Amino acid sequence: MTAFEIFNREQVTVGIVEAGMGGRDDATNILPAKAVTVLANIALDHQEFLGDTVEAIARNKCGIFRPGVPVVYDASNAPSVLAVIQEEAASAGAGPLFACSRMPLGGLYSRAFTRFGKALANRRAHRVNIAVAWKAGLLTLEKLGVAVEPLKPALFKAVRTAAWPGRYQRVDLVNVVGKSKAVFVDGAHNESAAANLGFFVEREFRGADDLSSGKKRRFYVLPVTWVLAASSTKDVRGILKHLLKPGDRVIAVEFGPVDGMAFVKPMEAEKLIEFAQEVMKEQKSELKEAKSFGTDIEAALKYAVAAASDDAIVVAGSLYLVSDVFRLLRDANAREDAIPVADLWTGRKAEEHRVDQTTKKPPSPGRGPGRPKGSGNKKAKT
Repeated sequence: MTAFEIFNREQVTVGIVEAGMGGRDDATNILPAKAVTVLANIALDHQEFLGDTVEAIARNKCGIFRPGVPVVYDASNAPSVLAVIQEEAASAGAGPLFACSRMPLGGLYSRAFTRFGKALANRRAHRVNIAVAWKAGLLTLEKLGVAVEPLKPALFKAVRTAAWPGRYQRVDLVNVVGKSKAVFVDGAHNESAAANLGFFVEREFRGADDLSSGKKRRFYVLPVTWVLAASSTKDVRGILKHLLKPGDRVIAVEFGPVDGMAFVKPMEAEKLIEFAQEVMKEQKSELKEAKSFGTDIEAALKYAVAAASDDAIVVAGSLYLVSDVFRLLRDANAREDAIPVADLWTGRKAEEHRVDQTTKKPPSPGRGPGRPKGSGNKKAKT
């Protein structure tokens, strides 16, 4: 409600508003006018509030539909979900409907979009999300009476250079662990997101070249070191079965208190390890190592770097964990003696030391606009 009050005072013409949870009963439905409504991929999540099936969750999310308002949706949803979207749109008088599954074809940007899509081949969820956002953006501009063709070069540049913190993101731990080590961070916190992350990790990090037959072929054998946390209510088995492979290492942690949401609790690290071992037993294989660090995320990261050597390190399982890691990195990167690294929020390399050269004081540690809300974990006392 505070955000909407600010929108009114600032006379915002167009706001991009994400429903807090679900759609039908969400507070964002107070908005009287909608230019376009958007549905991304719908998966099992927050079942205690939204329903026990993807179809029930889809019906809840379709509560954002309004008569005569276009609906843009992810065409890769399950057929049963697509049927719900079409039924609910017809019932609400919403439309027209636009199903998005790939980058736009034809026209001036066909080749550019094709090349961009190939560059994102291993990030299959992002490809569809970008297609959905592109279509929704064009429809909104058209509704405002804006000529979109002259704007497409700028819009395409914005798409290509956009950063999404905490999603398929590489960060450097040099200022935390004392040596340069890139780790991969993704907030995958449900089975659908874990499946997409597992797909990406297999193709980006596990692949090795086999030249023994004289022909180059790819196979997936390289282990991954996982730094994992999860909320206590999550289907952790469903998540881990898409991530873990024989010989992987699992380092389990617990995120800290979440701002304004005391009801969100982390799963105990030891319990997460039990689930990981059960998943591996079902695969008739074993982990290389499983170790709990409780709430001490900094120690977990340092151990992961030391133990993984040249193997990939992936931090995943919870956006609250990502927030804790980012907070740790932000403070370490702001130290006066810190080595300049890529900015967490834009991904761009720092051009100079991120310290005020006049005062010799690091920037304020406060969370800036648009940065992810999350937990306030502290290093565990020993």
